[in-house]
Amino acid sequence: MRCSLLVALGLAASLTACATYGVVGPVTYRSYDQQFQKLPLQWSGTYQGKTTDIYLKWGKQGSQIGICGFYIESSGMEEDLTAEWLKNAYFVLDGTKVVSSSFLPPQESLEGAIATCVTTKMKYEPDMKHKHLSLAGPPARLYY
Repeated sequence: MRCSLLVALGLAASLTACATYGVVGPVTYRSYDQQFQKLPLQWSGTYQGKTTDIYLKWGKQGSQIGICGFYIESSGMEEDLTAEWLKNAYFVLDGTKVVSSSFLPPQESLEGAIATCVTTKMKYEPDMKHKHLSLAGPPARLYY
């Protein structure tokens, strides 16, 4: 079974960073609000036509870029594939790898959702609010 997710997101906002690589400072948490932007991940392969919704808020965090986010969990194998893909995927800002997406936690729904927030190593520049943020990663494969 081979599945992959690809996402592109054009945000005219700010950024708040991640975990695994590219992170500085402690991980923090924030409640979902209407300023988060929905980023639908479109599956291909076995789960073509299905989506996983990721919610993000990004911008200036001190002198760095910060990212807060979470995803709405699904069930069964689709959830396993989402978690596996996000563990290996990363955020990209105009072609530059920023931080791993492995910090994104699953949430059951928007009501009461809590986002994980990270501060990245990337310095925030005033023109970044006009740059393109995307999420990229290798195909997800699970073996049982």
